[in-house]
Amino acid sequence: MNACAEFPRSVAAGLKTGRRDFEILCAEQSEMLSKAGFCSQYLEVRRLDLNSPTATDDTFVVLVAAHLGATRLIDNLPVRPDDAPLDNWN
Repeated sequence: MNACAEFPRSVAAGLKTGRRDFEILCAEQSEMLSKAGFCSQYLEVRRLDLNSPTATDDTFVVLVAAHLGATRLIDNLPVRPDDAPLDNWN
């Protein structure tokens, strides 16, 4: 499993509980990434079309890229608060 996958899963957990303070949620996890030794390139919540999310959206993708030494790790995690499957997600 991708070592930085823990951080988007934590953001997803917050989204599933109804949090919509996207910037704060991502900043909290970016700080945790740094404390774990990663150099965060980005950690963002977006809509599936990659536009900025709104508080009324219910489907998201959490995007993360971070370096650990010379290795760049990326993860993209689609999220629906109701855990319904996402059709046509690539």
